[in-house]
Parts: sequence; C-alpha cells; structure tokens
Amino acid sequence: MNQHENAVSEFNRAIKIKPNYAEALFNMAITFGKLNDHNKAITTYEKAIESKPDYAEAFFNLGMEYSSLEKYKERHPEDDHDPTPLELYCDENPEALECRMYED
Repeated sequence: MNQHENAVSEFNRAIKIKPNYAEALFNMAITFGKLNDHNKAITTYEKAIESKPDYAEAFFNLGMEYSSLEKYKERHPEDDHDPTPLELYCDENPEALECRMYED
C-alpha cells in the first residue's frame, strides 16, 4: 500500500467514527485527486460540502476536478464514457513512462 492509499484508509477510519467530518472528507478528496481518481475526488468533495455547506476550499477544488474532466472531454469528443484515472493522467502527462505506447 502506498502513501496515498494508506492516507485514504486512515481518512475512512476517521469518517467511520465521525461521518460528517468535513475536513477528513476534504483531505480524502485531495488524496483521490493525487491518485488520479477524479470521479471519487468529485464525489468526496460533494460529501464534504454536504457536511459543511460553506466550505469554500471544497467548492474550489470541486470546480478544479470538474475542469479536469471537461478539458479531457473537449480534447476527446469521440469518447462517450467518463475517462478512467489513467486516461486523465495520461492526457495531462503524455510523456510519462506509463503513458507511452510503442508500436511494433
């Protein structure tokens, strides 16, 4: 388990103890973003906002996550599905080793 996955596990433990813990939800959403799981990040930011409706930072970060998805969809109009975390990552980082495709 890597550092970010461990953090998600710890945030989940905190949220089980205190389900409306907006700050834990917020930080877990940030971590999902770092893991390039933007759909989970969006859902988790929305939960943080439900728990704390005036959470400005959560609203801002939620907007940034939606922006990432919209940029992908603008660049790939042929895709009729939500992009996977890897697709979003590679769209932003095409030179990353895990994103390079080699032809025979």
